[in-house]
Amino acid sequence: MKKIKNPAYWLITILLLLLFVFANDIALAIPLKETYQLKKIELNKYNEFAKNFDLKIESIYTKQDIFITTEISGYALIQPDQASPNKAIKLVFSSDDKRYEVDASIIDRFNLNSLYRNKGIVGINHGFITRFSPLKMENGVYKLYIYCYENENTIGFMDTNRYFEKTYRTFKEVKK
Repeated sequence: MKKIKNPAYWLITILLLLLFVFANDIALAIPLKETYQLKKIELNKYNEFAKNFDLKIESIYTKQDIFITTEISGYALIQPDQASPNKAIKLVFSSDDKRYEVDASIIDRFNLNSLYRNKGIVGINHGFITRFSPLKMENGVYKLYIYCYENENTIGFMDTNRYFEKTYRTFKEVKK
């Protein structure tokens, strides 16, 4: 067997090996339009804001692309005293030992005023949509929570009773 002494060969081999090992991290470093980054957070973050409010997950769609791009949309509303221009909605995926959050874009939902007329809903900015890649998540089953911020006096964190399973290159809703 002949030994290879060319340093360029070894450099290219090592670079290809590193590319293979860190392929997910490299791919996720590419900024994608209208896609949010999944962030790891503390296990007890938001627990103090546990509160029931009206919410509905209307659609969940996972593309089978290189990023396993997942899109979740719906609405979340708390009855504030006045419409809040600073409303924020985040989706929080929680397992026994890990918790991840992803931001959501706020969208106007005119139809909710007629649906919740008897509750005195203020404003129209109650819808949300988010797109993210779950590749950074560790394998496991995650419970979905919604964090909703209207203003410093109106904050909620609620369990959706929906579960998702992340296994390597799949991310899907599961029944529990």
